[in-house]
Amino acid sequence: MLTCPVCHGRTTGKIGPEQYFCWNCLIEFDDQQRAYQVDEDGNLVQYWQEQMMGGGDNDEKTE
Repeated sequence: MLTCPVCHGRTTGKIGPEQYFCWNCLIEFDDQQRAYQVDEDGNLVQYWQEQMMGGGDNDEKTE
């Protein structure tokens, strides 16, 4: 069973050829572990790119 590349959960399902969905964090990912977030209009936005646009490296940031 595939695990989610973001939350490492096992609540994943296949939604297409080489495409999967995580029911825990609600992202899509492919067989190469690239994660995508579904935008409001239905487009896929690369998840990691979306996180970097929010301010870069957040390893030291605590909220």
